[in-house]
Amino acid sequence: MFNELFNTIALNEKFSLLTIIIPVLFFALLFIGSKPCQKKEYNEGYLNKQQTDIIKGFCAIGIILHHLAQKTAAPWLSSQYIIHGLDFFVNIGYLFVGTFLFISGYGLYKSYKSNEHYFDNYFSRRILPIIIAYLITSLVYYLYYPKSSTYTWYVFAILVCYTFFYFGFKYIKKEFISFSIVIVGIVIYSTICSFLILGGWWYNTIGLFVIGLVYAKFEKNIFSFIKKAYIPLLIISLIITIIGNYYGRYYEIVIHNVKSESIYDLYSFLIILFRFVAAIGFSLAIILVSLKYKLKNKVLAFLSSISLEFYLIQGLFVQMFSYCYFDANVEPLYYIKNVFLYMFVVIALSTASAYLLNYIDRKIREFILFLKEKRKYEIDFITRSLKKLFIVMGIILVSYFLFLSIKSFKENVGAKEAITEYKEKYIKYADIDGRKMAAYIVGEGQDTLVFMRGNNDPCPSLSMRYLADRLSQGYKVIVLDYFGTGFSDEPKTARISKNIVKEIHEALIEFGVDGKYILVPQYISGIYAQEYVKEYQDEVKGIITIETEILPEREAILKYTGLSSVEYHKHQQVDNYFKYILGRLVNIKGVDTLVWTVEKKFYKHGLSEDELIVARNLFFDNIYDSIFLDENKNELENIYQSLSAQYPRETYVYDIIGNQDSMELSLMGYSLETLHAETCFDRAKHKTKIVNDIYETVFYDPGIAKVIIDEAIETMK
Repeated sequence: MFNELFNTIALNEKFSLLTIIIPVLFFALLFIGSKPCQKKEYNEGYLNKQQTDIIKGFCAIGIILHHLAQKTAAPWLSSQYIIHGLDFFVNIGYLFVGTFLFISGYGLYKSYKSNEHYFDNYFSRRILPIIIAYLITSLVYYLYYPKSSTYTWYVFAILVCYTFFYFGFKYIKKEFISFSIVIVGIVIYSTICSFLILGGWWYNTIGLFVIGLVYAKFEKNIFSFIKKAYIPLLIISLIITIIGNYYGRYYEIVIHNVKSESIYDLYSFLIILFRFVAAIGFSLAIILVSLKYKLKNKVLAFLSSISLEFYLIQGLFVQMFSYCYFDANVEPLYYIKNVFLYMFVVIALSTASAYLLNYIDRKIREFILFLKEKRKYEIDFITRSLKKLFIVMGIILVSYFLFLSIKSFKENVGAKEAITEYKEKYIKYADIDGRKMAAYIVGEGQDTLVFMRGNNDPCPSLSMRYLADRLSQGYKVIVLDYFGTGFSDEPKTARISKNIVKEIHEALIEFGVDGKYILVPQYISGIYAQEYVKEYQDEVKGIITIETEILPEREAILKYTGLSSVEYHKHQQVDNYFKYILGRLVNIKGVDTLVWTVEKKFYKHGLSEDELIVARNLFFDNIYDSIFLDENKNELENIYQSLSAQYPRETYVYDIIGNQDSMELSLMGYSLETLHAETCFDRAKHKTKIVNDIYETVFYDPGIAKVIIDEAIETMK
């Protein structure tokens, strides 16, 4: 726990005395007004309500100092914003949260065992106040600035704990099973958090809630043991806290340089494990202190009574008086550079606001309970009416989807014959290792354009046909369906750059294209195009990219967001998994009819009604399927292993860039045009074109698209 402080003292020339003074004053705060026990005497009420209230108030201050530290002394901040003084608190916020959770688990179990009617009105006493506080503080944030955040993850964590405790202990008599239900619930919550890449703080100490339950159950035996080994346990608890915090921080630093997902997952687990262990050590240390001191700090006890509102609202003032308001592009209300003044203002305003919010929360809860009790007849009437309304709406909805399902079946009558006819009329095939890769080939001209699909396109040979037909007036155009898309067969190899590039090259040979063609990659195919040019440079005349993935842009985003390459990739993968689920849902009969009314507009140009039936079937067969997942899963490996940051010498590159992407990168402090230029060995052979509404303009206004492509090819002469 002390490594941040030691490193600051030893290594930083700008070390401030506040870096020592503030932690000392903070820990002294716990003992103000306290009364130490005599030698061999222990505080029998060491975890009674008075003691735990003071500990919770102490932890509330610790959490706010942690958030203040992250805005003043965190090593990842730009040097111009680093002001030393709170360095000690930068990476230890989870210790205080863990103690909160431990006390919550301990208190719940004790209350449950001492009151046989404890679960009566449980939700109105435990759950409702949390929800009200969350909604009110969220509204306050929103009213101040709509894009605010509320540090609300703790609300979800504690609600999970309280809910599983209720179902585990109310309905189950065997406590072993009750404990198991709570543990399973927390494991499920943690797994979901991990899958969604929500950040370790969402779940790294939630297990302390279970530790608190277990401690409460076996308190008598544990208490006897503690008294026999007090000093060794105090030393061990401090050592565990320091070592756990050190290694948790160590792996958090090194994980940013990891390029392998498996190693990243291992280090992520180690971070969670070490911080969980450190939180156990810290909670034990607090218990041991409480055993020898009768705590009597009334200020901390008061803070405990408003601790939930204090925690939820403090972030508003932490951000309001920092160097920025959440986002680096949003100005704060007023930037307070003096650390001590910053602390005082934020804590004072947070306390006053929390007190007011706590009063409002209580009044709202009282009003809700009053309505429930005094207006029971009216509420029952409304409830019955709503039930009837939902039943009627349900019947209407089911009937509507039944109608859409019948409509879907009718619209697809003859689809198989239409697909066969379409393939025979428009699609050509290349045989690659016994599998067929499809392509739409049209036009004649001196230059050949090879369109390489984006990773969200389920059938390029159909979606790009309108554009290809317009470009055929001057060029030979080849639109490829990669394996697993459009009319092509399923792939037999992993969707890595090396395999995809080999397949494209073999297909072009089969189609009689033997050199000096122009690649037109879109989105993820930019990665494949770079690999392709490295392998077959002599055959490629140039590249015309359409919003392609490039390594410099990825690195700029990573630098701005502070994410590692693997973290960024995992965030994308989560989005892809949701798309995969969406792809399965839209295939449900009835749902597909609704979806197609939207998607149809992207295909209707140049296609007859029979051909639209073909487009519809190919769309739903391939949209966000397992091939899509596999291709995107391999993106991280592809982007780092299959390309250098530059196209080889003598390669002409014309980048078509969307205006929206350009604006987003400019807000981060980067020029997207400059980043794209970095991909070219010879900058003189690089040009960019910024286009508004690029998807609509390039693909569905072929006149404009042809002008752009004509201009691009002219630069390659």
